[in-house]
Amino acid sequence: APRPDLSQSLGVPDSCGQRGCHDDQTIEWSVEAYTTWYGEARKPHYGTVLAAAREGEPGAQDALIELVEDPLTTAIVRATALNLLAAFPTERNLPVMQRALVDDEPLVRHAAVEAVMAASPGALAELLAPLLFDPVRAVRLRAATRLAGDSQEFLSPEQSATLDRELDAYVTAMRSMLDFPSSGLNLGNLYEARGDADTAEDYYRKALAVDDLFFPAKMNLAVLLSRTGRDGEAESLLREVLAAYPEQYDAAYSLALLLVASGRREEALRFLDQAAEGLPGRSRVHYNRGLLLAQLGRDKDAEAALRTALQLEPQSVDYLYALIDFCARRGRLEEALALARRMIELHPGNRMGYDLRDAIQDSLSSPGR
Repeated sequence: APRPDLSQSLGVPDSCGQRGCHDDQTIEWSVEAYTTWYGEARKPHYGTVLAAAREGEPGAQDALIELVEDPLTTAIVRATALNLLAAFPTERNLPVMQRALVDDEPLVRHAAVEAVMAASPGALAELLAPLLFDPVRAVRLRAATRLAGDSQEFLSPEQSATLDRELDAYVTAMRSMLDFPSSGLNLGNLYEARGDADTAEDYYRKALAVDDLFFPAKMNLAVLLSRTGRDGEAESLLREVLAAYPEQYDAAYSLALLLVASGRREEALRFLDQAAEGLPGRSRVHYNRGLLLAQLGRDKDAEAALRTALQLEPQSVDYLYALIDFCARRGRLEEALALARRMIELHPGNRMGYDLRDAIQDSLSSPGR
């Protein structure tokens, strides 16, 4: 059914007015007519969820999970939701991804293979090794590329042999299509995962030779160059991406981290501000921004950023530790102690929380206080 209200709120095409029956009317007329016919109450639309996720809105994760796990939602929408869910990397995603990996829909399984994150190469191997034998070739190939590299040593001999066969088929297919920049990108990603930085760089550059504005290859090449000590060229590439695509907030984030590493903290903060504004649901951006603001002596803003990171990912040991350290260094020991106790409650098996609690308690009971 037509949804002119979504055309108005999301900017999607209006089937009533654009090449429709009422192309002489405004979008406002379409919305009013639709409301007259169907009333104000209407079922929530997946388009609003996907749009919120693309904007990085913090509350989008819950709605994305609902979409992924709704059996009445079409496979392509569920797969899209899975891809977007990867931008909210929290522990809550793992069981969702695990269920999606065995979903009846191949498109959903493929998206889950693409999006799933694991704590270690061994954990990734455990999750994805069964998909090497998936009945759908596209799923098998994507599983193989995800397992290339460190994860392969955790596979059984049969799984490893299957992985090698699938990767050979994948490389052959990609090499036959190098006139498409995505093929060079895919091969670059594969060889980088396998530890062959020189071949990866060559394929990234092949992709850019086909299309110099193909920003995924440019960003990946920049990260590779930075990792191999060529920060100057990496910085230039990231600036090129942002000049052509200002909305590529991941490029702003990568550039900020590079600038921090080279000691240009004030300039780095400008790009971290840009990344945080464009990726409000990305907890790690707020965390790194908080650390940098603290280094720059902007305590109020630093604390707000660190608390935003923790609010987005309440169980994160890193974020809890950062706030504990922030409060303790400023003499706010009671607040630091409460956070340390929270860390113990959330992670009773982690020794760090107990050590922090004991150290803070010792400071509170010292004669000098």
